[in-house]
This record gives sequence, structure tokens and C-alpha cells, in this order.
Amino acid sequence: MFYLLEITIQERLAQKRIELRHNYSKVEEMFKSHKKLIKEFSFKQSLDKEIVALEKSTTNGYKEILNNNIIPFVPHEKTLSIILERIYNKTTPFLNAQGASDKGFKDTLLWLTLLDFFKKWG
Repeated sequence: MFYLLEITIQERLAQKRIELRHNYSKVEEMFKSHKKLIKEFSFKQSLDKEIVALEKSTTNGYKEILNNNIIPFVPHEKTLSIILERIYNKTTPFLNAQGASDKGFKDTLLWLTLLDFFKKWG
């Protein structure tokens, strides 16, 4: 049985939104820089509507493939407290090296979500 974290899906949706915004922006820039060649220009669908459609189709695709085996993210204060404690103490995945960043927040969030899910399961 295959599972996927809701956080992972949300991250992928964020990447797709960024890419879509970038593509819309590139098209608009091309129009602006070539106004002498192009008489009229408009998108078939607004960026906002396209984002909604993209999110819906992507989410439905994940649900269909995974048969709803998506591990939900349930935000609560305890999770944030644990992550902050790991950041302060430089506990893995946070590095204790000189000048190291606090990269690893999402990794820790994923890990704690998995642990919480499977604790309830078994």
C-alpha cells in the first residue's frame, strides 16, 4: 500500500503555481516587448482561474492514483514546538555547523506528520 503526505502534495501545488505565474508573466512580457507586432492579446482564462483548475486536477489526480491514501497534515501547537526545539538544539536535520542555515523545517514537519499518523494507526 502506498501513502503520500498531504504536505508533499501542497508543496507540489506551490511549485506548479510558481511555474504557472512565471509562464503567464513571460507571455505578458513578450506582448509588451512586441506591441508593434501584436495588435491584441488576451489570455483565454485568468491566472486565478487557471490556478484553481490546476489545483483541482492535480489534487484529484493524486486522490485517484492513491485511492485516498493521503496522510493528512493536522497542524497543532505541539508540532511547531517540537520543530522549534529541534531548530534551537540543531537536532537532525538541522546542522550544528558554523553558519549553517535552518533548512530542514519541512523535512522535520514531514517526519513528525508520519510519526503522528502511524502512532495513531498502530
